[in-house]
Amino acid sequence: MNNKKIILIVLVFLVVCYFDYTFILQAQFKSAEEVGEKIINTQKNIDKLNKELSNLEEQKRKMAGTSKEAILKAKKIIADEEIPLLLNEISDIANNNQIKIMQLKPAKEVKDLKHSNTPKAEAFGLRLITLELICDYHNFGKFLNILENNQVFLAVEELKISPIAGNYFSQNVRTVLKTYVRE
Repeated sequence: MNNKKIILIVLVFLVVCYFDYTFILQAQFKSAEEVGEKIINTQKNIDKLNKELSNLEEQKRKMAGTSKEAILKAKKIIADEEIPLLLNEISDIANNNQIKIMQLKPAKEVKDLKHSNTPKAEAFGLRLITLELICDYHNFGKFLNILENNQVFLAVEELKISPIAGNYFSQNVRTVLKTYVRE
């Protein structure tokens, strides 16, 4: 009888183990696999997110650098009292480019910006600078490039080039430069 009880206990134990493995442990293993896959996918998503965040930070740094460069390269509007300094700078640039200045004349624009309908226009006035030069095309092109890339706002308003009789390498150039000044 003792043997029968031991065999019965062992059989019950084996049946319980079989049902435990079949219904409980397999479900737990399957659930553990699914959780493991979710953990791996979550880790991949976190890595991807970190990479995108670092790219975003890098682009922000680049944009900040670009905006600082743009501010540094922004055109400057000079005060009315600085016109003589600007004329001197134009003269120096012309001399450095082998351009002979025949006449350099600043003038106030007849249509002042004070009569404009735009807000804050009262603070600025338009100034024209008339230049009569003798130079060749190449040097004149360099001269204009330097002026327009200068920190002070200058733009070509008018330009007239005419040949000099008997001199094929030089031209008479009459140009009017436009700038705005704070008043």
